[in-house]
Amino acid sequence: MITYIDIVKRLVQYRQSHRITQIQLAEIFSVTQCEVSKLESNEYRISYYDLLQLHEKTDLDIDFLITGKPATNTIFHTLEKDLSSSANSAKYNYMDLILFSLNKIYGQTLVDNTETNHLDYLQRLLRYSFLSGNKQKNDCWINIRNAFDLTQIKMAEIMDVDIKRYRNIEKGVRTANAELLMNIYNVLEICPSYFIYGKIENYQQLEQIFKSFSKENQTEIIEFLRAGVKFINRTMVI
Repeated sequence: MITYIDIVKRLVQYRQSHRITQIQLAEIFSVTQCEVSKLESNEYRISYYDLLQLHEKTDLDIDFLITGKPATNTIFHTLEKDLSSSANSAKYNYMDLILFSLNKIYGQTLVDNTETNHLDYLQRLLRYSFLSGNKQKNDCWINIRNAFDLTQIKMAEIMDVDIKRYRNIEKGVRTANAELLMNIYNVLEICPSYFIYGKIENYQQLEQIFKSFSKENQTEIIEFLRAGVKFINRTMVI
């Protein structure tokens, strides 16, 4: 279980290892050095805006900052390198291909009773991946609730906030700070970057689904994706 103190420690470690002073970090956050000092003393929470600034102005991975798990290369990262365009439309099309192939194989796979709980989680994860297809950040909250069959009250409980605050977050009136995103990850294992970037490129968790299939099915998915990437490259040129 991740604690908020863990997040603060990782931020301090990053700042010190990269020789960033509190004054420089304050400039990144557009706050005073005193506020950074209080943040590192756990007197106030890292805000959603702070996370955005870290993402845009540093190389600190937001998922690592909150979860403590470093990003790892997956088969989906490897295949993505063959995309001739870095445009978002190309990446979205590629993600759609991944989701389509996983869903297709998943629907054909018989679930062993001993793996039911594990695969049930992966099925829900895949469902929320599909729901994120509209790429709208404010829709992330509704997508998650739909994918995991959660009410607003249950989401508020997971995030440890009152229902009014959660509803304001879902409406986009308020934002979720690092601690709230941590609470969601601790329960649902949804990477914080989903809420920061407004899209899912969380290949690490999708690879869990991929690896739950037989070697034959994995080969089938890889061949499908390679053909799909070639098709995307042709259509992006036109």
